[in-house]
Amino acid sequence: MKIICPQEDFAAAINIVSKAVATKTTVTIMECILITAYGDEIKLTANNNEIGIDTILNGKIEEEGMIAFDAKFFADIIRSLPNSDVELTTNEKYAGTILCQPSDTERIELGIPGRPGDDFPYLPEINQKGAIEISQMSLRDIIRQTAFASSESDSNIIMSGEHFKIEGNKLQVTAVDGHRFAVRKIILNDNYDNVEAIIPAKTLNELNKILKDDANEIVQMFFSDKYLMFMFDTTVVVTRLIEGEFVNIERMMMNDYQTKFVVPKKILSETLKRASLISREGDKKPIVMDITDNKIYIGIKGINANQNEEIAIEKEGKNLKIGFNPVFLLDVLNVIDEEEVTIYMESAKYPCYIKDEQDTYNYMVLPVNI
Repeated sequence: MKIICPQEDFAAAINIVSKAVATKTTVTIMECILITAYGDEIKLTANNNEIGIDTILNGKIEEEGMIAFDAKFFADIIRSLPNSDVELTTNEKYAGTILCQPSDTERIELGIPGRPGDDFPYLPEINQKGAIEISQMSLRDIIRQTAFASSESDSNIIMSGEHFKIEGNKLQVTAVDGHRFAVRKIILNDNYDNVEAIIPAKTLNELNKILKDDANEIVQMFFSDKYLMFMFDTTVVVTRLIEGEFVNIERMMMNDYQTKFVVPKKILSETLKRASLISREGDKKPIVMDITDNKIYIGIKGINANQNEEIAIEKEGKNLKIGFNPVFLLDVLNVIDEEEVTIYMESAKYPCYIKDEQDTYNYMVLPVNI
């Protein structure tokens, strides 16, 4: 194989597929990046059997072929090169030679070991019919605004995923971890057949790192029984779906409230950041929110520090004193883009809800005893 590619493009393609390289496995080929060069297409692939990524590399093929390289070592080598054309040549013994000549006075030649790619796990075949389209910016926002509420524990595989539900032109994405949930809804440009699937949150977080923040760039989603494929730009991401029935959050939705208030998001966020520092230092004590007619008094007593602050609010309903893990509330505020947030509460024993009037987002956080 012999290919010539711009170093900048090579490094960018490696960065994309590296999100799917296995880190802890006994199958060493899955720690590699596969490079194939056939016809007029240079393709890089990584696959850890949970998520697989293909991306097309801009370059010239002078000799067709296929080879696999250790992903971390190969990535470090390519990133270390100057911004110039990179020539990659391999021989019949799977030895690679990298040549880069950024100027008339500099010539870089590196030899690196490769291995045959015959046993590399290719991405599964998925029927590319019935694409569901969403802008890259919208998908990025949805993931950012929900993934934090999924469970990081392996003990409950269902809660480690996010529930995608499409009905007509409506997409609802839900994450839940037992202490909170996050629901985000958007309207799609077209109507689609109804579909539901549970997607690993880890996959979505990795996907979010390579999506563009562009409302004009489209992602196509193709669902099958076991897999979901995302196609955008020159990249394909395939993830294995989580089997099982997702948590029924409809019965967890707010039916009524006794206290409702509107508060500036920035001020409340900064208060909670200070509270989380104090909570982190000690024995994870909760913050206490004392909600009165026109103010919230927020306090926390740690081992080495304490906090007492007040924030002006617009309130309806009853006064209330309630406790929370400050980090859980802060996680929600960090992903809301509005300058003000509306918070609904029933009692000190019932969940708190943060939602907008348009019902585009809905967050629930359980209180803690004070």
